[in-house]
Amino acid sequence: MNEEIITLIKTDGFFEMVDEKEVKTLGDNCIFLVGDKEIKILIKNSKPLVLKLSEIDEIIPKDYKVYIKLRDGRKAVASKLGYEYENFIRIFIGARNVLMQEYLLMEEKLIKKDMKAQYQYFDYSGNLVSEGLCSFSVFETGLVILPDNYNVLRLPFSLVDKMIKAPYKFTVTLETGEKIDLLKMGYDYDGYTKSIVDAYDSLVLKTAEFFKSISAGTTSQKLNSLALLMLDGKPAAETEIGKIDLTFLKSLEQMIEEGGAGKEYNYLKNKSSAKEVYYGIKQGLMGELSQDYLWFLVPFYNNDKPGGAIAMEAFALPKTPEEPSGVLSPENSGIAVASEETENLKDEDTSGKATYFFKIFDEEKISMKKDEYLISKIIKDISRALIKINFRREPIYLSEEALLKKSDEKYSFAIKNISELKELRQRFAGRVFHSGFDKWAKNADEIILLEV
Repeated sequence: MNEEIITLIKTDGFFEMVDEKEVKTLGDNCIFLVGDKEIKILIKNSKPLVLKLSEIDEIIPKDYKVYIKLRDGRKAVASKLGYEYENFIRIFIGARNVLMQEYLLMEEKLIKKDMKAQYQYFDYSGNLVSEGLCSFSVFETGLVILPDNYNVLRLPFSLVDKMIKAPYKFTVTLETGEKIDLLKMGYDYDGYTKSIVDAYDSLVLKTAEFFKSISAGTTSQKLNSLALLMLDGKPAAETEIGKIDLTFLKSLEQMIEEGGAGKEYNYLKNKSSAKEVYYGIKQGLMGELSQDYLWFLVPFYNNDKPGGAIAMEAFALPKTPEEPSGVLSPENSGIAVASEETENLKDEDTSGKATYFFKIFDEEKISMKKDEYLISKIIKDISRALIKINFRREPIYLSEEALLKKSDEKYSFAIKNISELKELRQRFAGRVFHSGFDKWAKNADEIILLEV
């Protein structure tokens, strides 16, 4: 049964299309029908053309024309829209943004939706990138903004540096330096901004309570500091954690041992010459899943040689004693394996799990001096990408050919629209499956030697 397409706007105009070689293939008067999943173009002297919104990489309104870049390399232009130009842009971009919100892996609990405002988006250099009308929604782990004239913007709470409430303006600044101003919310200003602050505070409180269950001896003040440091899966260096509370750090290491990853953890840590191991822990990974998740990253580098690598190991934590844990014993696999409920945490082509390796530098920067500050920055870059994709790993390793398959359309869409994910794919050096400790160690050594 075909899915019903809802038409949002119908208007006359002119349509042009060029192929990936810049050869013009179409140019004629038409009728545009923008739907919630596709745009249909009824061309005067040609067959109708249907473009799925998921196949569109970018929509650029400029000089009363709408430039459309398609996933397969083709480009299109919609023009001569007359008085409907503004409505066409708003509805066309809005429909794609709604789809982007789903496709950019934002499946998590919704707190409040469809709040109206004006926005200003500044990049990390302080340059104004876009401004206009928008709607925004508050989720359990972040803020999502749907501009009328720009791509959807997701602001994870774990990446928030500060939030400032000023008269008639609410500003969210990320650790990257990017900034969003929300303005002109009218009488709803206090209620809207309260929903953002309350959701952020609730996530911090929830994280602190979770950490208390891990390390009961840690004081409330320290738990709050740890929650801010490691909010929603954000990794922290062992020295950062240790400065707040050594007991909590030891609790994490104990969880790794009890989860069945102790041999791998000790092997990677002892083999690394780096001073730091980085830890991250997240509750209810990917929103719809209730199981908790622990991961750690171990850098490998040598300042006398080019290159370097970072190993990432992750596993689902055992559930409470009255529930089935789904954790295999160390003798079976050397790593905890998610239960049936958390099947998405596994690698798609294996019943077990894998250690992921990332290059520290691309080829242009491969000879740069590697110090702890720089390694920390790169690990934060990796973690930002993982946070942006809600810790899914298939988008990291799927080949370009696999991404063209319809079943992987969502991941292809995410890769095109999440810059951090593009960089993470470039850094990806390989993965080693857990098919017995000795075999795992041998294969891990091969990647480390190759990269370091």
